[in-house]
Amino acid sequence: MILQEESYSSIDTNQTNDPSVTSPTQTEEQNSLTQSINALKSFNPRAQYQVNTYVDALDTYSTWRIAKILQIKDEIALVNYDGWSSKWDEV
Repeated sequence: MILQEESYSSIDTNQTNDPSVTSPTQTEEQNSLTQSINALKSFNPRAQYQVNTYVDALDTYSTWRIAKILQIKDEIALVNYDGWSSKWDEV
């Protein structure tokens, strides 16, 4: 595949490079983006992991399975795979 650059010979006079001139839609999008970024920065996934909650866990055979968190100690969780005996519990 050959990629070619497009060249533009005319300048659209309706557009401006002045950052202080924005449309209401742009301002709303910027506010929404700022709120999303702030929410991601404050998100703490460790707070979501609690005993007796279900998670997707990667087992020793590299298969994703539904598992229930049985214990959490020093940021390490002991899980029981849904439908499997305690023989298969893993950290």
